Amino acid sequence: MTTHRTAAERPNSNFTIVNPKTGEKYPVNPNAVWRVTRESFEKFYKENRVVFPGDYSFLKISKPVLRYFKDDDEAKAGEQFGFVAASTNLPKEVGMTQDGTKDIGNLFDNKIFGFPKPVNLIKHLIKITTSHDKSAIILDFFAGSGTTAQSLLEFNREDNGNRKFILVQLPELTDNPKFPTIAEISKERIRRAIKQMQSERKGKFKLDKQEVDLGFKVLKLSRSNYQAWQDYDGEDVKKLETLFDNTTSPLVDDWQPQAVRTEIMLLEGFPLDSAVTVQEAFKKNKVMLIESDMVAHRLFVCLDKSIKDDTIQSLELRAEDVFVCLDSALSDEDKVRLSDMGNLRVI
Repeated sequence: MTTHRTAAERPNSNFTIVNPKTGEKYPVNPNAVWRVTRESFEKFYKENRVVFPGDYSFLKISKPVLRYFKDDDEAKAGEQFGFVAASTNLPKEVGMTQDGTKDIGNLFDNKIFGFPKPVNLIKHLIKITTSHDKSAIILDFFAGSGTTAQSLLEFNREDNGNRKFILVQLPELTDNPKFPTIAEISKERIRRAIKQMQSERKGKFKLDKQEVDLGFKVLKLSRSNYQAWQDYDGEDVKKLETLFDNTTSPLVDDWQPQAVRTEIMLLEGFPLDSAVTVQEAFKKNKVMLIESDMVAHRLFVCLDKSIKDDTIQSLELRAEDVFVCLDSALSDEDKVRLSDMGNLRVI
């Protein structure tokens, strides 16, 4: 019932405890005072939570100790009550390297990756670290063949979890012409593992209410879809006008809608896991709604070459929402209308 605090640090705990039953005194150690104050000691004693030497023959103590009950531990631990530290002695079920080779061999026809980790090993590690949090995010910075993704998806299926994975893998070259980089192997393994799980689930009676999420996104580090502006530090006005005239679009020539949309998300402060849905209300234009719990406003993106009047009129933008489109897709009248609302971003 002592602490490492000194009498100078905790003067309220600098007192002598007296056993009310026997009158025996227990002086305080000035370099390690009691954990309780005089007032709290009296309170704990009335609650029968203070045990003195001699109260129980099986307790070999020389100083008073504080009694803790299960309710105290439950209140302190919260949702993690009952969890114990995991043993470093791994069970036999986690398998060995040859089991990892069999796991990936069940998905591919040949030995496509050397020394992959066993699925059961990674599944065991996910289990002992996230059993209390079924919505945890698992990050693997060295994805390799993608064992982590397969293990997580299978474990989600077993305990009806909703964990997510983030895999990072450099496009390291391989000697396999079909899968020229390790990243290609990672992606293909995830696709095949998902297909296998879907096949196994087909026709089975669903006992769980929650559908297991078997989707994943692939993002690549790439150059911006926006053209780099050519710096001009001269005084020739005509040459500067030529630069403006030659720049017909701020985007690169081979831009792809999905890549541009992703870059817009990041520029507008939306995380990569934001929900992206096609707005069915717009029949003549493809308008994407982007939402995230991390951002207060909504983001609408339309990258069509021309935006119809019906679309502009049907946009029910809140004051904080943002609408992004191509500059060339809007008429000057629509630009003024949306600009007045403060919702427009053109590219």
